[in-house]
Amino acid sequence: MPEEKGDIIADDTYLLLVCDNKIEGISKSILMEESLYFKSRLSEEWDFSGSHEQQFSSELIKIQSNNIEAFQTVLIYLKGYHEILEARNSFIVLGEMLRICDYYQITKLSNPLTKKIQELPITVSNLMEAFSTSQNLMVVPGCQKVGRFLQERSIIFAMVNFTSWQNLISFLAASNYPMESLVEILECLLEEQDFDLRWKFSASTSMDPGQMPRLFSSNFIKQNLEWGMMMENYEEHLACYLHCERLRQYMDDWRCLTKGLNIEVYNYRDDAWSNNGTEENVDSLIDLFNEDHNPWGYSDIKPRSEVMNTELGYIKDGKLEVKLSFKVVEVKGIPECLGVKEQMIR
Repeated sequence: MPEEKGDIIADDTYLLLVCDNKIEGISKSILMEESLYFKSRLSEEWDFSGSHEQQFSSELIKIQSNNIEAFQTVLIYLKGYHEILEARNSFIVLGEMLRICDYYQITKLSNPLTKKIQELPITVSNLMEAFSTSQNLMVVPGCQKVGRFLQERSIIFAMVNFTSWQNLISFLAASNYPMESLVEILECLLEEQDFDLRWKFSASTSMDPGQMPRLFSSNFIKQNLEWGMMMENYEEHLACYLHCERLRQYMDDWRCLTKGLNIEVYNYRDDAWSNNGTEENVDSLIDLFNEDHNPWGYSDIKPRSEVMNTELGYIKDGKLEVKLSFKVVEVKGIPECLGVKEQMIR
């Protein structure tokens, strides 16, 4: 049974909220308890006149949204009927609910909404809805992280489930979404193939010859795979490699074609990146990932003595920053969602 929060109690004001000409009522005490925005603006000191006159009056409060379903669902949830969230499976409605919660500072609902958006499956029928929602969330400062994650899930789904550009373009052309949205997803598909990983490795005594073990960065979640960087000593040089975790427990038939590996080390003195002279966009395609750890990289990115010389500017606060760039050409056989959580590129 839900809490009796929705009932009108003695000495409590019943407020009327309007969204796109739809009026709903809610207890003032509930609104002030659940929303920091309304707690501030419905206090005794708040003056309903002036710049907020269009949003507040003695009779109606205008809500900044035009999605009635999202608006009504938020109010029902605030009244204690939390199971209503389980019945909402539209990215558009959930995304607008999250935007409402961000605007009105309704923190209690934000976390379950974020979880719901992250876990709701993407299908062919709701792909464009998911992508459109991601774009809308990314322009809201408090929702950008959720928007980026949803955008990445949408791009992964499109890359995995459409075997050719022709199939994807045919699907997009048959959809009812505006041309602007179709162009945006095509642009993102092209952009998402470019990877740029950065990590600061410890550059203390661990880099002494004969003592330096293999150093691994934390993993980065991209294309629904876990990517990482590995550094070690090789003769008189530092070696750095890209590696990818094979998801053997989920699949047997998969591949990831990559090209154009470029490894650079940051020089704090010169405020610039420097590499070992390799070409960034070589023509060769590398089909690496048929084993758990199959690294790809260079054994001579920099002479170890040069990097360890603090006067040359490669080390700051005991850290050596490395950037690894490459392009993903083709991904096949990777499930769209394995319950992997987002990890931001450092």
